[in-house]
Amino acid sequence: MRQIRKLFSMTPRERLLLARTTLLVVAVRVALWTLPLAYLRLSLSRRRTAAPELAAFPVRRLAWAIGVAARRIPCATCLTQALALQWLLARAGRESCVCIGVAMKAAGGLESHAWIECRGEIVIGDNGELHRYSPILLLSTES
Repeated sequence: MRQIRKLFSMTPRERLLLARTTLLVVAVRVALWTLPLAYLRLSLSRRRTAAPELAAFPVRRLAWAIGVAARRIPCATCLTQALALQWLLARAGRESCVCIGVAMKAAGGLESHAWIECRGEIVIGDNGELHRYSPILLLSTES
């Protein structure tokens, strides 16, 4: 019930943003299951037409919308969220960089994590342990 009240307390623009980001997160998640990452990156980078309605939102609000959507999508990993947010930021005319890093697990083996930086600030994926991860891949955009 509380979630429904929150939804109705949002502006129509915010509700539309939430609907769009939910569909985007679903699309990116399905694409990550079915397509190679290189092909997905190429596809996402081709859709770079400007969207003034997205540019009106602060970066943090776009990241919030991705986070809210991802909580309701099964297996919406950090990589899913980072790629979806990067697409939104590119459409809003903002540069960003998806960082993918690896770290050693305590029990041995590797674990990976993705986060996104915009103007030198981490806007999604800061799990409080980023210092453990060594970046191995940086996927940046240019506006």
